[in-house]
Order: sequence, then C-alpha cells, then structure tokens
Amino acid sequence: TPEVIEALEALMLRRRADENARAWAASALSRMGRSDIVLGAAGRLPDDVIVRGITDPLRSFRDHGAHRPLDYRPVETALRELPHLEVALQQELQPGVGYCVLAPDEYSTARAALDSEWQLVREHARLVLTHAGVTLDG
Repeated sequence: TPEVIEALEALMLRRRADENARAWAASALSRMGRSDIVLGAAGRLPDDVIVRGITDPLRSFRDHGAHRPLDYRPVETALRELPHLEVALQQELQPGVGYCVLAPDEYSTARAALDSEWQLVREHARLVLTHAGVTLDG
C-alpha cells in the first residue's frame, strides 16, 4: 500500500535512525519492487544502506514467504550509476553469503543474466542456476 511504502521510505531516509533499521527499510522497499526509491535516494543514504537494500532480493532471506520474481536490473543500475559501490556489492553477493533459491519460472531470467555486462551479475546467475541443478552450456 502507499502508506507502507511512505513509512518505509521515511524510515530509510531518517538520518537519526539506526543504520540497521534504515537498511532494513531499504531492503523491504526493494523486496516490494521499489528499488527505484532506494536508488533515487542514493545521495542521501549511507552506502551500506543502499548496498544492503539493493542486494537483499538476491539473497536467501527472500525465500521466506512470498517474493517478487528474480530481477537483476536494480543491481545493474547501481553498478552503472553508483560505480563506487561495486566492491561492496561484490562483497554482499560473494559465494557463500546465502543465495536465493530459484523457482523454475526464474531460470530464464538467470540464464539471460549470464550475458550481463557485469561480472558480478553473471557470477551470481551462474551460482544460483548451478545450485538449482540447471545444466549450463559451456
């Protein structure tokens, strides 16, 4: 609902709020498909809040309950528009950090990500596909 989105955005932007609470709000926004709000506030947020918010939908926490379909566009946008975050994004999505489990209808998105211009996205897609037991060509 718009009220929930507004409340999460307000918490994410509240400078006096605990950084973990701000990052949780950013993660919730991204899990709700509103990473545009997180990325749009980049100049007003600590880098860690942005990184945690943008990467959360690609991590294992999303597997609890309903979740939106796999989408690499927010990470690719962050890499393109906020290149100084690349190392932090890589750390959040490095092997062993708890990847999301793909549903069969997400295989095509992950396969398409194997052709991303971003190595980080390609590697994540390869790992989640492999974990899902999907045979990769080459």
